[in-house]
Amino acid sequence: MEYWDEVIRESFDETGINATEDQIRFVVDAVKGSHEMYSECHGYLDIPNPLEEENKKLKKELDEEKNKSNCPKCRGKGHITTPGPYHSATSVCFFCNGEGRL
Repeated sequence: MEYWDEVIRESFDETGINATEDQIRFVVDAVKGSHEMYSECHGYLDIPNPLEEENKKLKKELDEEKNKSNCPKCRGKGHITTPGPYHSATSVCFFCNGEGRL
């Protein structure tokens, strides 16, 4: 016996619905056709939406960025300038690696 045929017949028996053989066949064909078209109407459930995944990733990155604070050594500039009597030297901040935020 076919799967949908068996399911429909058992459902009708359990609920007390009396139907002719033609009526049962019609319902079985309708349910089978609906099931085949489900993925086209609602998409495949096991394939993630790339936009949702990208949004989750970007939200996580934004939250991490919000939690950062300015580097105390360079005060958020990313570089340190050391003044001298006749010259000055600028280098990448060793504490934050030039990012300016921790």
